[in-house]
Amino acid sequence: MAELNKKLFYVATCIFALLINGYLVFEYVDDQQEELVDQLANYKQGAHHIAHQLNNVISAQHLRREQLSSFLASQLQIYWQKKPDLQTLKEHFKQLNKRLLKQHNISIIYTNINGHLLLHENISKYQSPFALSEEELHSWAKDAATDYDWQVQIDTNNNKSYYFNLFKLAAEDSVTVVLRFEEPLKSSHFYDPNQKIILLQDDNKGVLAHDGHLENISISLDNLANSITLLNAPTNKQQTNSMNTVEISHYQENEISYLQLSIAPEQKFILNQFVIEALNAKLLIFTDAAELIEEVAEEKYELFAKFFFNNLAFAVILLLLHYHLKIKYVANHDTLTGLLNRVHYTSHINEYVKLQSRSKISDIGVIAIDIDHFKHVNDTFGHSKGDKVLKLTAEILKQTARTSDFIYRFGGEEFLIVCINENLEGVAILAERLRQKIEQSQKIRDEINDKLTISVGVTVRAKDERIDETVGRADALLYMAKKTGRNKVVSRQIHNHKATFTK
Repeated sequence: MAELNKKLFYVATCIFALLINGYLVFEYVDDQQEELVDQLANYKQGAHHIAHQLNNVISAQHLRREQLSSFLASQLQIYWQKKPDLQTLKEHFKQLNKRLLKQHNISIIYTNINGHLLLHENISKYQSPFALSEEELHSWAKDAATDYDWQVQIDTNNNKSYYFNLFKLAAEDSVTVVLRFEEPLKSSHFYDPNQKIILLQDDNKGVLAHDGHLENISISLDNLANSITLLNAPTNKQQTNSMNTVEISHYQENEISYLQLSIAPEQKFILNQFVIEALNAKLLIFTDAAELIEEVAEEKYELFAKFFFNNLAFAVILLLLHYHLKIKYVANHDTLTGLLNRVHYTSHINEYVKLQSRSKISDIGVIAIDIDHFKHVNDTFGHSKGDKVLKLTAEILKQTARTSDFIYRFGGEEFLIVCINENLEGVAILAERLRQKIEQSQKIRDEINDKLTISVGVTVRAKDERIDETVGRADALLYMAKKTGRNKVVSRQIHNHKATFTK
Protein backbone atom coordinates (compact mmCIF):
# COMPACT_ATOMS: atom_id res chain seq x y z
CA MET A 1 0.00 0.00 0.00
CA ALA A 2 2.84 2.38 0.90
CA GLU A 3 4.58 1.63 -2.41
CA LEU A 4 1.35 2.29 -4.29
CA ASN A 5 0.85 5.58 -2.47
CA LYS A 6 4.42 6.57 -3.25
CA LYS A 7 3.95 5.84 -6.96
CA LEU A 8 0.69 7.77 -7.01
CA PHE A 9 2.44 10.67 -5.34
CA TYR A 10 5.18 10.71 -7.98
CA VAL A 11 2.64 10.49 -10.81
CA ALA A 12 0.55 13.28 -9.31
CA THR A 13 3.65 15.44 -8.83
CA CYS A 14 4.76 14.88 -12.44
CA ILE A 15 1.29 15.70 -13.77
CA PHE A 16 1.16 18.83 -11.61
CA ALA A 17 4.62 19.87 -12.84
CA LEU A 18 3.64 19.35 -16.47
CA LEU A 19 0.42 21.32 -16.00
CA ILE A 20 2.26 24.22 -14.37
CA ASN A 21 4.94 24.14 -17.03
CA GLY A 22 2.33 23.94 -19.79
CA TYR A 23 0.50 26.90 -18.31
CA LEU A 24 3.70 28.96 -18.11
CA VAL A 25 4.63 28.07 -21.68
CA PHE A 26 1.09 28.86 -22.88
CA GLU A 27 1.22 32.26 -21.18
CA TYR A 28 4.62 32.94 -22.72
CA VAL A 29 3.48 31.91 -26.21
CA ASP A 30 0.35 34.05 -25.84
CA ASP A 31 2.49 37.06 -24.89
CA GLN A 32 4.81 36.44 -27.83
CA GLN A 33 1.85 36.21 -30.20
CA GLU A 34 0.62 39.59 -28.99
CA GLU A 35 4.10 41.05 -29.47
CA LEU A 36 4.23 39.57 -32.97
CA VAL A 37 0.88 41.16 -33.84
CA ASP A 38 2.22 44.50 -32.58
CA GLN A 39 5.40 44.12 -34.62
CA LEU A 40 3.45 43.32 -37.78
CA ALA A 41 1.26 46.36 -37.08
CA ASN A 42 4.42 48.49 -36.84
CA TYR A 43 5.57 47.14 -40.21
CA LYS A 44 2.20 48.04 -41.70
CA GLN A 45 2.25 51.49 -40.10
CA GLY A 46 5.66 52.26 -41.63
CA ALA A 47 4.47 51.08 -45.05
CA HIS A 48 1.24 53.06 -44.66
CA HIS A 49 3.24 56.26 -44.06
CA ILE A 50 5.12 55.80 -47.34
CA ALA A 51 1.95 54.93 -49.23
CA HIS A 52 0.13 57.95 -47.78
CA GLN A 53 2.98 60.29 -48.70
CA LEU A 54 3.21 58.96 -52.24
CA ASN A 55 -0.55 58.97 -52.72
CA ASN A 56 -0.75 62.62 -51.65
CA VAL A 57 1.93 63.65 -54.16
CA ILE A 58 0.42 61.69 -57.04
CA SER A 59 -3.13 62.76 -56.21
CA ALA A 60 -2.14 66.44 -56.18
CA GLN A 61 -0.42 66.05 -59.56
CA HIS A 62 -3.41 64.17 -60.93
CA LEU A 63 -5.85 66.89 -59.84
CA ARG A 64 -3.63 69.55 -61.42
CA ARG A 65 -3.54 67.66 -64.73
CA GLU A 66 -7.31 67.18 -64.76
CA GLN A 67 -7.94 70.88 -64.11
CA LEU A 68 -5.44 71.98 -66.77
CA SER A 69 -6.91 69.53 -69.31
CA SER A 70 -10.40 70.89 -68.73
CA PHE A 71 -9.24 74.51 -68.94
CA LEU A 72 -7.25 74.06 -72.17
CA ALA A 73 -10.04 72.08 -73.80
CA SER A 74 -12.59 74.79 -73.01
CA GLN A 75 -10.21 77.49 -74.31
CA LEU A 76 -9.75 75.58 -77.54
CA GLN A 77 -13.48 75.28 -77.93
CA ILE A 78 -13.86 79.06 -77.49
CA TYR A 79 -11.06 79.73 -79.94
CA TRP A 80 -12.68 77.40 -82.50
CA GLN A 81 -15.93 79.29 -82.30
CA LYS A 82 -14.12 82.39 -83.69
CA LYS A 83 -13.94 80.53 -87.05
CA PRO A 84 -10.25 80.89 -87.76
CA ASP A 85 -8.86 79.16 -90.85
CA LEU A 86 -7.41 75.73 -90.18
CA GLN A 87 -3.86 76.62 -91.11
CA THR A 88 -3.83 79.59 -88.70
CA LEU A 89 -5.35 77.37 -85.98
CA LYS A 90 -2.74 74.68 -86.47
CA GLU A 91 0.06 77.22 -86.35
CA HIS A 92 -1.46 78.69 -83.20
CA PHE A 93 -1.47 75.24 -81.59
CA LYS A 94 2.17 74.69 -82.44
CA GLN A 95 3.22 78.00 -80.88
CA LEU A 96 1.02 77.31 -77.86
CA ASN A 97 2.63 73.90 -77.49
CA LYS A 98 6.10 75.40 -77.45
CA ARG A 99 5.15 77.87 -74.72
CA LEU A 100 3.35 75.25 -72.65
CA LEU A 101 6.20 72.76 -72.97
CA LYS A 102 8.80 75.34 -72.11
CA GLN A 103 6.93 76.82 -69.16
CA HIS A 104 4.91 73.91 -67.76
CA ASN A 105 6.17 70.73 -69.49
CA ILE A 106 2.74 70.35 -71.12
CA SER A 107 2.08 69.54 -74.76
CA ILE A 108 -1.12 69.40 -76.79
CA ILE A 109 -0.45 66.34 -78.92
CA TYR A 110 -3.88 65.73 -80.39
CA THR A 111 -6.84 67.96 -81.17
CA ASN A 112 -9.94 66.87 -83.00
CA ILE A 113 -12.89 69.26 -83.43
CA ASN A 114 -15.99 67.99 -85.14
CA GLY A 115 -13.94 65.26 -86.76
CA HIS A 116 -11.23 67.64 -88.04
CA LEU A 117 -7.76 66.60 -86.94
CA LEU A 118 -6.17 69.93 -86.22
CA LEU A 119 -3.08 68.70 -84.45
CA HIS A 120 -1.10 65.53 -84.07
CA GLU A 121 2.33 65.96 -82.61
CA ASN A 122 4.68 63.05 -82.13
CA ILE A 123 6.06 63.75 -78.71
CA SER A 124 9.41 62.21 -79.61
CA LYS A 125 10.25 65.64 -81.02
CA TYR A 126 10.42 66.86 -77.46
CA GLN A 127 13.16 64.46 -76.45
CA SER A 128 10.85 61.82 -75.03
CA PRO A 129 11.38 58.14 -75.75
CA PHE A 130 7.62 57.60 -75.81
CA ALA A 131 5.27 58.26 -78.69
CA LEU A 132 1.63 57.68 -79.56
CA SER A 133 0.86 57.18 -83.22
CA GLU A 134 -2.00 58.94 -84.99
CA GLU A 135 -3.86 55.63 -85.21
CA GLU A 136 -3.46 55.05 -81.48
CA LEU A 137 -4.72 58.54 -80.70
CA HIS A 138 -7.71 58.14 -83.04
CA SER A 139 -8.53 54.78 -81.55
CA TRP A 140 -8.25 56.08 -78.02
CA ALA A 141 -10.44 59.12 -78.73
CA LYS A 142 -13.06 56.91 -80.36
CA ASP A 143 -13.11 54.14 -77.74
CA ALA A 144 -12.83 56.26 -74.59
CA ALA A 145 -15.86 55.38 -72.46
CA THR A 146 -15.82 58.61 -70.43
CA ASP A 147 -15.25 62.29 -71.10
CA TYR A 148 -11.99 62.11 -69.20
CA ASP A 149 -9.42 59.36 -69.55
CA TRP A 150 -5.71 59.01 -69.06
CA GLN A 151 -2.65 56.84 -69.53
CA VAL A 152 0.70 56.91 -67.83
CA GLN A 153 4.14 55.95 -69.09
CA ILE A 154 7.15 55.89 -66.83
CA ASP A 155 10.67 56.62 -68.01
CA THR A 156 12.89 55.02 -65.39
CA ASN A 157 16.06 56.05 -67.20
CA ASN A 158 15.31 59.71 -66.54
CA ASN A 159 13.10 59.25 -63.48
CA LYS A 160 10.14 60.89 -65.21
CA SER A 161 6.52 60.00 -65.72
CA TYR A 162 4.46 60.98 -68.76
CA TYR A 163 0.72 61.33 -68.42
CA PHE A 164 -1.59 61.43 -71.42
CA ASN A 165 -4.94 63.01 -70.59
CA LEU A 166 -7.86 62.75 -72.98
CA PHE A 167 -10.65 65.27 -72.50
CA LYS A 168 -13.92 65.51 -74.40
CA LEU A 169 -16.25 68.52 -74.54
CA ALA A 170 -19.65 67.87 -76.04
CA ALA A 171 -21.58 70.99 -77.04
CA GLU A 172 -22.35 72.53 -80.45
CA ASP A 173 -18.81 71.58 -81.33
CA SER A 174 -17.33 68.26 -80.27
CA VAL A 175 -13.80 68.80 -79.00
CA THR A 176 -11.38 66.00 -78.15
CA VAL A 177 -8.00 66.98 -76.77
CA VAL A 178 -5.07 64.85 -75.67
CA LEU A 179 -2.47 66.52 -73.49
CA ARG A 180 0.92 65.22 -72.48
CA PHE A 181 2.26 66.10 -69.03
CA GLU A 182 5.83 65.53 -67.99
CA GLU A 183 6.27 65.03 -64.26
CA PRO A 184 9.44 64.33 -62.30
CA LEU A 185 9.41 60.97 -60.59
CA LYS A 186 11.51 61.31 -57.46
CA SER A 187 13.05 58.11 -56.26
CA SER A 188 13.21 59.66 -52.80
CA HIS A 189 9.44 59.11 -52.63
CA PHE A 190 10.13 55.39 -52.83
CA TYR A 191 13.51 55.02 -51.19
CA ASP A 192 13.95 53.15 -47.95
CA PRO A 193 17.01 50.92 -47.51
CA ASN A 194 14.84 48.23 -45.87
CA GLN A 195 12.15 48.19 -48.54
CA LYS A 196 11.48 47.20 -52.11
CA ILE A 197 8.52 49.03 -53.64
CA ILE A 198 6.59 48.05 -56.75
CA LEU A 199 4.03 50.33 -58.39
CA LEU A 200 1.97 47.71 -60.19
CA GLN A 201 -0.45 48.31 -63.04
CA ASP A 202 -1.96 46.17 -65.75
CA ASP A 203 -0.56 42.98 -67.24
CA ASN A 204 1.70 42.40 -64.24
CA LYS A 205 3.90 45.32 -65.30
CA GLY A 206 5.07 48.11 -63.10
CA VAL A 207 7.95 50.09 -61.67
CA LEU A 208 10.36 48.76 -59.07
CA ALA A 209 12.02 51.14 -56.63
CA HIS A 210 14.98 49.76 -54.73
CA ASP A 211 18.34 51.03 -53.56
CA GLY A 212 17.41 54.55 -54.73
CA HIS A 213 16.79 53.50 -58.35
CA LEU A 214 13.74 52.93 -60.52
CA GLU A 215 13.31 50.34 -63.24
CA ASN A 216 10.50 48.96 -65.34
CA ILE A 217 9.68 45.37 -64.51
CA SER A 218 7.17 42.65 -64.98
CA ILE A 219 6.35 40.34 -62.11
CA SER A 220 5.65 36.64 -61.85
CA LEU A 221 2.95 35.79 -59.33
CA ASP A 222 2.94 31.99 -59.42
CA ASN A 223 0.82 30.57 -56.59
CA LEU A 224 0.31 34.04 -55.11
CA ALA A 225 -3.17 34.89 -56.36
CA ASN A 226 -4.39 35.27 -52.78
CA SER A 227 -1.42 37.38 -51.72
CA ILE A 228 -1.49 40.11 -54.36
CA THR A 229 -4.69 41.40 -55.95
CA LEU A 230 -4.34 43.13 -59.31
CA LEU A 231 -6.47 46.00 -60.55
CA ASN A 232 -8.08 46.67 -63.92
CA ALA A 233 -5.74 49.55 -64.66
CA PRO A 234 -5.77 51.73 -67.82
CA THR A 235 -3.43 50.68 -70.58
CA ASN A 236 0.11 51.49 -69.61
CA LYS A 237 2.46 51.54 -72.57
CA GLN A 238 5.69 51.30 -70.67
CA GLN A 239 8.84 50.49 -72.55
CA THR A 240 9.54 46.82 -72.51
CA ASN A 241 13.15 47.00 -73.68
CA SER A 242 15.41 45.19 -71.21
CA MET A 243 12.50 44.75 -68.81
CA ASN A 244 13.38 42.44 -65.97
CA THR A 245 10.96 39.91 -64.55
CA VAL A 246 10.78 39.87 -60.78
CA GLU A 247 9.64 36.53 -59.41
CA ILE A 248 7.74 36.62 -56.13
CA SER A 249 7.56 33.43 -54.10
CA HIS A 250 5.92 32.51 -50.84
CA TYR A 251 7.85 31.38 -47.77
CA GLN A 252 6.51 30.09 -44.43
CA GLU A 253 8.56 30.17 -41.25
CA ASN A 254 7.48 30.07 -37.60
CA GLU A 255 3.82 30.43 -38.66
CA ILE A 256 4.60 33.74 -40.39
CA SER A 257 4.14 34.21 -44.13
CA TYR A 258 7.05 35.88 -45.88
CA LEU A 259 7.69 36.70 -49.52
CA GLN A 260 10.97 36.37 -51.39
CA LEU A 261 11.95 38.40 -54.44
CA SER A 262 14.26 37.13 -57.16
CA ILE A 263 16.14 40.46 -57.05
CA ALA A 264 17.05 39.82 -53.40
CA PRO A 265 16.89 36.05 -52.90
CA GLU A 266 18.74 36.17 -49.57
CA GLN A 267 16.10 38.39 -47.99
CA LYS A 268 12.59 37.72 -46.71
CA PHE A 269 9.91 40.40 -46.83
CA ILE A 270 6.60 41.32 -45.23
CA LEU A 271 4.12 42.55 -47.85
CA ASN A 272 1.72 45.47 -47.44
CA GLN A 273 -0.59 46.52 -50.28
CA PHE A 274 -2.20 49.87 -50.99
CA VAL A 275 -4.24 51.34 -53.82
CA ILE A 276 -3.01 54.55 -55.47
CA GLU A 277 -6.35 55.75 -56.83
CA ALA A 278 -4.88 58.59 -58.90
CA LEU A 279 -2.99 55.98 -60.92
CA ASN A 280 -5.49 53.17 -60.48
CA ALA A 281 -2.45 51.18 -59.49
CA LYS A 282 -1.41 48.86 -56.70
CA LEU A 283 1.45 49.90 -54.46
CA LEU A 284 3.30 46.84 -53.13
CA ILE A 285 5.67 47.61 -50.27
CA PHE A 286 8.02 44.75 -49.38
CA THR A 287 9.68 45.44 -46.02
CA ASP A 288 12.78 43.50 -45.05
CA ALA A 289 11.76 41.10 -42.27
CA ALA A 290 15.30 40.31 -41.08
CA GLU A 291 14.76 42.10 -37.77
CA LEU A 292 11.41 40.37 -37.24
CA ILE A 293 12.89 36.96 -38.11
CA GLU A 294 15.75 37.56 -35.68
CA GLU A 295 13.31 38.55 -32.93
CA VAL A 296 11.12 35.51 -33.61
CA ALA A 297 14.21 33.28 -33.49
CA GLU A 298 15.28 34.85 -30.18
CA GLU A 299 11.78 34.40 -28.78
CA LYS A 300 11.78 30.78 -29.93
CA TYR A 301 15.12 30.27 -28.18
CA GLU A 302 13.75 31.98 -25.06
CA LEU A 303 10.73 29.69 -25.19
CA PHE A 304 12.97 26.63 -25.47
CA ALA A 305 15.20 27.90 -22.66
CA LYS A 306 12.20 28.64 -20.44
CA PHE A 307 10.72 25.22 -21.16
CA PHE A 308 14.09 23.54 -20.51
CA PHE A 309 14.87 25.35 -17.27
CA ASN A 310 11.30 24.96 -16.00
CA ASN A 311 11.54 21.22 -16.56
CA LEU A 312 15.01 21.17 -15.04
CA ALA A 313 13.71 22.97 -11.95
CA PHE A 314 10.79 20.58 -11.64
CA ALA A 315 13.13 17.61 -12.14
CA VAL A 316 15.39 18.88 -9.35
CA ILE A 317 12.40 19.42 -7.09
CA LEU A 318 11.09 15.95 -7.91
CA LEU A 319 14.53 14.47 -7.27
CA LEU A 320 14.72 16.24 -3.91
CA LEU A 321 11.25 14.98 -3.06
CA HIS A 322 12.30 11.49 -4.07
CA TYR A 323 15.35 11.54 -1.82
CA HIS A 324 13.37 13.16 0.96
CA LEU A 325 10.77 10.41 0.80
CA LYS A 326 13.47 7.79 0.43
CA ILE A 327 15.28 9.07 3.51
CA LYS A 328 11.99 9.28 5.36
CA TYR A 329 11.15 5.75 4.25
CA VAL A 330 14.53 4.39 5.34
CA ALA A 331 14.24 6.22 8.66
CA ASN A 332 10.80 4.72 9.35
CA HIS A 333 11.21 1.19 7.95
CA ASP A 334 13.19 -1.88 8.76
CA THR A 335 15.77 -2.41 6.04
CA LEU A 336 15.49 -6.23 6.05
CA THR A 337 11.74 -6.81 6.07
CA GLY A 338 10.35 -3.45 4.88
CA LEU A 339 8.09 -3.31 7.96
CA LEU A 340 7.76 -0.19 10.09
CA ASN A 341 10.38 0.28 12.81
CA ARG A 342 10.63 1.75 16.31
CA VAL A 343 11.30 5.25 14.94
CA HIS A 344 7.91 5.27 13.23
CA TYR A 345 6.27 3.80 16.32
CA THR A 346 7.74 6.46 18.60
CA SER A 347 6.78 9.36 16.32
CA HIS A 348 3.24 8.19 15.48
CA ILE A 349 1.79 6.12 18.31
CA ASN A 350 0.80 9.15 20.40
CA GLU A 351 -1.31 10.42 17.49
CA TYR A 352 -3.51 7.31 17.71
CA VAL A 353 -3.71 7.68 21.49
CA LYS A 354 -4.95 11.27 21.12
CA LEU A 355 -7.55 10.16 18.58
CA GLN A 356 -8.87 7.53 20.99
CA SER A 357 -8.88 10.05 23.84
CA ARG A 358 -11.07 12.33 21.72
CA SER A 359 -13.29 9.35 20.79
CA LYS A 360 -12.28 9.62 17.14
CA ILE A 361 -11.43 5.91 17.24
CA SER A 362 -12.95 3.30 19.54
CA ASP A 363 -10.05 0.95 20.36
CA ILE A 364 -6.34 0.47 19.92
CA GLY A 365 -5.41 -3.19 19.82
CA VAL A 366 -1.84 -4.42 20.27
CA ILE A 367 -0.44 -7.75 19.07
CA ALA A 368 3.04 -8.73 20.29
CA ILE A 369 4.68 -11.55 18.30
CA ASP A 370 7.86 -13.55 18.81
CA ILE A 371 9.13 -16.38 16.61
CA ASP A 372 9.60 -19.60 18.58
CA HIS A 373 13.10 -21.11 18.68
CA PHE A 374 14.44 -18.58 16.16
CA LYS A 375 17.96 -18.91 17.61
CA HIS A 376 17.84 -22.56 16.66
CA VAL A 377 17.06 -21.55 13.06
CA ASN A 378 20.08 -19.25 12.95
CA ASP A 379 22.37 -21.76 14.60
CA THR A 380 21.24 -24.63 12.41
CA PHE A 381 20.79 -22.96 8.99
CA GLY A 382 22.85 -19.80 9.28
CA HIS A 383 21.95 -16.13 9.52
CA SER A 384 21.18 -15.75 5.80
CA LYS A 385 18.53 -18.45 6.10
CA GLY A 386 17.30 -16.77 9.29
CA ASP A 387 16.97 -13.47 7.38
CA LYS A 388 14.98 -15.27 4.70
CA VAL A 389 12.63 -16.66 7.36
CA LEU A 390 12.18 -13.17 8.82
CA LYS A 391 11.28 -11.81 5.36
CA LEU A 392 8.76 -14.60 4.74
CA THR A 393 7.22 -14.05 8.17
CA ALA A 394 6.93 -10.31 7.52
CA GLU A 395 5.32 -11.02 4.15
CA ILE A 396 2.67 -13.22 5.80
CA LEU A 397 1.98 -10.52 8.39
CA LYS A 398 1.49 -7.87 5.65
CA GLN A 399 -0.72 -10.15 3.55
CA THR A 400 -2.92 -11.23 6.47
CA ALA A 401 -3.29 -8.00 8.46
CA ARG A 402 -5.70 -5.25 7.46
CA THR A 403 -4.47 -2.28 5.44
CA SER A 404 -5.32 -0.04 8.40
CA ASP A 405 -3.04 -2.01 10.75
CA PHE A 406 0.51 -0.88 11.53
CA ILE A 407 3.05 -3.71 11.50
CA TYR A 408 6.41 -3.19 13.23
CA ARG A 409 9.59 -5.18 13.54
CA PHE A 410 10.74 -4.30 17.02
CA GLY A 411 14.03 -6.15 16.88
CA GLY A 412 15.43 -9.58 16.11
CA GLU A 413 12.48 -11.93 15.80
CA GLU A 414 10.02 -9.66 17.64
CA PHE A 415 7.07 -7.99 15.88
CA LEU A 416 4.31 -5.65 16.99
CA ILE A 417 0.98 -4.91 15.30
CA VAL A 418 -1.16 -1.90 16.25
CA CYS A 419 -4.80 -2.36 15.23
CA ILE A 420 -6.99 0.72 14.99
CA ASN A 421 -10.74 0.54 15.71
CA GLU A 422 -10.73 -3.14 16.67
CA ASN A 423 -11.89 -4.67 19.96
CA LEU A 424 -10.15 -7.46 21.82
CA GLU A 425 -12.13 -10.22 20.18
CA GLY A 426 -11.37 -8.98 16.68
CA VAL A 427 -7.68 -8.50 17.48
CA ALA A 428 -7.47 -12.00 18.96
CA ILE A 429 -9.10 -13.48 15.85
CA LEU A 430 -6.52 -11.70 13.66
CA ALA A 431 -3.68 -12.92 15.89
CA GLU A 432 -4.88 -16.52 15.66
CA ARG A 433 -5.15 -16.24 11.89
CA LEU A 434 -1.55 -14.98 11.75
CA ARG A 435 -0.35 -17.86 13.94
CA GLN A 436 -2.03 -20.39 11.70
CA LYS A 437 -0.77 -18.83 8.45
CA ILE A 438 2.82 -18.88 9.66
CA GLU A 439 2.61 -22.42 11.00
CA GLN A 440 1.10 -23.63 7.72
CA SER A 441 3.46 -21.72 5.41
CA GLN A 442 4.97 -24.06 2.85
CA LYS A 443 7.59 -21.49 1.83
CA ILE A 444 8.98 -21.35 5.35
CA ARG A 445 8.85 -25.15 5.62
CA ASP A 446 10.88 -25.38 2.39
CA GLU A 447 13.56 -23.15 3.89
CA ILE A 448 14.04 -24.92 7.25
CA ASN A 449 12.56 -28.34 6.53
CA ASP A 450 10.12 -27.88 9.38
CA LYS A 451 7.23 -25.72 10.40
CA LEU A 452 7.72 -22.35 12.09
CA THR A 453 5.59 -21.26 15.03
CA ILE A 454 5.03 -18.01 16.87
CA SER A 455 3.90 -17.00 20.33
CA VAL A 456 1.47 -14.08 20.52
CA GLY A 457 0.22 -11.72 23.22
CA VAL A 458 -2.95 -9.68 22.53
CA THR A 459 -4.57 -6.83 24.43
CA VAL A 460 -6.35 -3.50 23.89
CA ARG A 461 -5.68 -0.10 25.40
CA ALA A 462 -8.00 1.24 28.00
CA LYS A 463 -8.81 4.94 27.93
CA ASP A 464 -6.45 7.09 30.01
CA GLU A 465 -3.91 4.26 29.94
CA ARG A 466 -0.41 5.03 28.73
CA ILE A 467 0.34 3.17 25.51
CA ASP A 468 3.61 1.85 26.97
CA GLU A 469 1.55 0.05 29.59
CA THR A 470 -0.59 -1.51 26.88
CA VAL A 471 2.48 -2.69 24.95
CA GLY A 472 4.06 -3.94 28.17
CA ARG A 473 0.95 -5.98 28.93
CA ALA A 474 1.04 -7.47 25.39
CA ASP A 475 4.68 -8.42 25.96
CA ALA A 476 3.79 -10.03 29.28
CA LEU A 477 1.06 -12.05 27.62
CA LEU A 478 3.55 -13.03 24.90
CA TYR A 479 6.00 -14.37 27.48
CA MET A 480 3.09 -16.18 29.20
CA ALA A 481 2.42 -17.90 25.87
CA LYS A 482 6.05 -18.93 25.64
CA LYS A 483 6.13 -20.23 29.22
CA THR A 484 2.98 -22.25 28.72
CA GLY A 485 4.20 -24.16 25.67
CA ARG A 486 4.64 -21.64 22.78
CA ASN A 487 2.75 -21.63 19.45
CA LYS A 488 -0.30 -19.99 20.98
CA VAL A 489 -2.19 -16.69 21.36
CA VAL A 490 -2.79 -15.27 24.85
CA SER A 491 -5.19 -12.30 25.21
CA ARG A 492 -6.56 -10.32 28.15
CA GLN A 493 -8.57 -7.16 28.92
CA ILE A 494 -6.99 -4.72 31.37
CA HIS A 495 -9.86 -5.02 33.85
CA ASN A 496 -9.85 -8.81 33.60
CA HIS A 497 -6.79 -10.45 35.13
CA LYS A 498 -7.78 -13.80 33.64
CA ALA A 499 -5.80 -14.62 30.48
CA THR A 500 -7.34 -16.33 27.47
CA PHE A 501 -5.25 -18.91 25.67
CA THR A 502 -5.77 -19.85 22.03
CA LYS A 503 -3.99 -22.53 20.07
